[in-house]
Amino acid sequence: SGDVVIPDITGMTETEAIKALASSKITVKTTEEIPDDKIEEGLVVKTKPPIGTSVKKNSGDITIYISSGKSKITMTDYEGQDEEEAVADLEAKGFESKNIEIKEEYSEDASEGTVIKQTPESGSEVIPSETKVKLTISKGPESITLPNMYGYTRQSVQDFLDSKGLILTAATEYSDEVPEGNAIYSNPGGGASVEKGDSVHVVFSAGKKPEESSSSSTDTSTSTTTSESSTPPSSDKPTDSTDEDPTQSTGDVEE
Repeated sequence: SGDVVIPDITGMTETEAIKALASSKITVKTTEEIPDDKIEEGLVVKTKPPIGTSVKKNSGDITIYISSGKSKITMTDYEGQDEEEAVADLEAKGFESKNIEIKEEYSEDASEGTVIKQTPESGSEVIPSETKVKLTISKGPESITLPNMYGYTRQSVQDFLDSKGLILTAATEYSDEVPEGNAIYSNPGGGASVEKGDSVHVVFSAGKKPEESSSSSTDTSTSTTTSESSTPPSSDKPTDSTDEDPTQSTGDVEE
């Protein structure tokens, strides 16, 4: 019988430790794994009773604790959290600031400044001091700057608005300068900022005003024609109709 001192087996493999203890007539009851930030995974961290304690030879009540490596934690779900809160929480849990990468993306759904994606995923087991984290932060909806669409064909306007997720509302106006079917102006106008899903009102050219309008404006110089244009053709005086050019009279009837 007699007592023996538990030798320092810290840093040994389990096999080496059992051999060292056996040579001191100490038998091992069990081995357990515990996390340790300093001692490499698979090596002895400590014993119970502690190293240096006197125990009876071959008593068989020694426990060896083997390192399972650095402490691991379960990754938190940061989606929807404010960027500053998420970063502060990561640093408090032992993640190094140099290992936290921030990336920004436009998002239609997430509020500006909140986390929309993360790596590693929530629920995964990680060692904070050794893990690189990537957080994707929402920049909010993308702001779209409208071009000056003067002269754009209707198809060009539609294609542009479709590509940006914008909605077209259209109207037409006569124009002497802009070819029929092309855009005269938009509201909001060129240079304005809009967001996906917004409506843009575009006024397209209906071409030049019909010739009838321009001829009646010329005829307004004579009081006779003005009075005629304001009354139905059936009430025209026969003498006036005969005196005027037949083609002009036909034009008045069409009006």
